Amino acid sequence: MKAKKLPWGDVMAFAMALLVAFSFGFSYGNVGNQATYLPHALNHLFPDFLAHDWLVQETTPYHARFEWIVWLTYALGSVAWWSAILNLVLVTAGMFVIYRITRAYTQQGSVVAFFIVLLFVMIDRTRTVGMSYLFEEGLQPSVVASVAWLVSILWFLSGRVQLSGVFLALGGVFHANFLILGIGIFGLANLALGRDALVRRLAGQLVPSLLILVFDLPLILAMSSGEGSAAARTIFQQIRAPHHYVPETYLMDFWAWSGWLLAGLGAALTIEVRTVRVPLLALLGSIAASVIGATVLTTFVFVPTISQLYFWRLAPFGVIISQVAVASFAVRVTSGTLSLFDRNNPAPRVLIALGSMLVLRGHLHNYQILSYPIMTILSMSVLTVGLAMFMKYKPSTVGISASIFAVAAVGILFSYLPGRVSAAYSRSTLFSAQAIGEEGTLYQWAQRSPINSNFLIPPELGEFRLLGARAIVVDWKSTPIKPRELIAWHKRVEEVAGRKVESKDDAVAGYRNQSLAQLSQTALRFGANYIVIDRKYHIAEIGGEDPLFLSDRYAGYLATPPSAS
Repeated sequence: MKAKKLPWGDVMAFAMALLVAFSFGFSYGNVGNQATYLPHALNHLFPDFLAHDWLVQETTPYHARFEWIVWLTYALGSVAWWSAILNLVLVTAGMFVIYRITRAYTQQGSVVAFFIVLLFVMIDRTRTVGMSYLFEEGLQPSVVASVAWLVSILWFLSGRVQLSGVFLALGGVFHANFLILGIGIFGLANLALGRDALVRRLAGQLVPSLLILVFDLPLILAMSSGEGSAAARTIFQQIRAPHHYVPETYLMDFWAWSGWLLAGLGAALTIEVRTVRVPLLALLGSIAASVIGATVLTTFVFVPTISQLYFWRLAPFGVIISQVAVASFAVRVTSGTLSLFDRNNPAPRVLIALGSMLVLRGHLHNYQILSYPIMTILSMSVLTVGLAMFMKYKPSTVGISASIFAVAAVGILFSYLPGRVSAAYSRSTLFSAQAIGEEGTLYQWAQRSPINSNFLIPPELGEFRLLGARAIVVDWKSTPIKPRELIAWHKRVEEVAGRKVESKDDAVAGYRNQSLAQLSQTALRFGANYIVIDRKYHIAEIGGEDPLFLSDRYAGYLATPPSAS
């Protein structure tokens, strides 16, 4: 019996996927949205944890099924370590699925094409318009949903709509926004494929998600309707998170996004096999239409419901698929299987060229002309065109050109990766106590206080609940989602700031401009025992009270000073 050869391409791809996944981060508590999504789950595991915290005790967790994963990390032995490990596993799996998508479009040289995609991932970290992304530094619901969606996309592009539908629903199980958007975007993509077996395809694709929607609909409606829903929507979209919901705040991000989509559509048009080309065009077109439509309906006119659906969450999926298509195009050109120019059909190459210029324009907004990201994109573009021209005049150099391109791609990736991995290691709270920064000693002091303590803190200290392990009056980072609860959160922020709050800057500046006496009155109204100030930025005169805690950066006081007792 002949022994099977080890698939070295898959092995190399997996190894690189693991390294790049680690470069995103391996930490706990100081990453992503964990400060918002973990406290409820941890309180259910440990009832004494944040037992007197307003957010945990009086608001509704809106990613309740994420608690299943938190419980799993606890059962495995450590919430902190296993949440980081699970995030690493998920991001690695997501990267490897991207490799499988790449392999479907690049039969020869798929590993090189994947390395080019990883180069792009290292540059933009999968982040694009509206602060949307696929992967994050720490475990959170959107990472679980993103990986499930990538698997769903892989099966959709392979024509396996039933399997695609199962993973689409799995993403929706852990994130309601993915559930609603998935039904719309994949329904539109199936319509774009034509009428052939349309009912069967739509049923296989959407029925699992629709079943999940039936169970989740009451909570979804409660989040977006009811008394005070209009005021709550304004608070959330205009005050708390305009960087997500108001496109005017991130219009420059559309340069790179539109560039990738144009280049991706152009590269997809060069694929000769119709069964491969058409699903890719259908999905890219559906994503593009949805993001553009949502942007128009929240800029030229503002439709709050459209904004609330956060269509921009679709943007990074369009970018990563486009990057796969563009990388595949570059590999096929440099390996001699595809011509750089085609006089009979110039449109795809024109789209790729125009898209590339828009991507560079977008990156020039964030980087200097001689920065590493800009030079990397320019180098790969020039190398692709240069090798294609070289082969045109010397056809016998196909093998040499492909080798040069592969070595260049691998070399640039490996020059970029060590710095990213090192940075991820230094940011990890699991490997380095210094990763928390100047707040570390503050959190240690908080942990030594009675377990039922409550703290009035500067609103920007969003990690206090998790890393200080004590209740707080309110912070800016962690918000509830139901209208009544969101309005209550905003009122708390305004009382803590001592002024009207229309942005994070208002909340932070208001807190810093209050005296210790003013902060003491606020603390007592909310039942807080301790007050924390940031000595570096606090503007108001604090007075002669002796702090219970003092570090180079922070000071902690009793809510009722001894002189006032």
